[in-house]
Amino acid sequence: MSSVDQPGALGLDEIDVAAAPLPYADDRKRFEGALSRIPGVKDVRTVSTQGPTHRVRVVYRGDVPLVERLRALREYRVRVLAESARVVQLLLEPAR
Repeated sequence: MSSVDQPGALGLDEIDVAAAPLPYADDRKRFEGALSRIPGVKDVRTVSTQGPTHRVRVVYRGDVPLVERLRALREYRVRVLAESARVVQLLLEPAR
């Protein structure tokens, strides 16, 4: 099991989102901003950045699964590489 699959001490309603490629600080900030605008997202915190992969922890409370909300982000074309109840891995391309 990779480190992205190990959620650690996640609290209730917390989900880790690992997204790539986000090689620059501006890219990561833009992505976190997009996450914070998702209906039901209450908090976005950076967990780690390793190379172009940025991992954040979000508090999400919503009726629609978070992965569906992520796929609907207008700022990015999102490909879900893996998902579980507590971790989502994404491949991002800027929307055109």
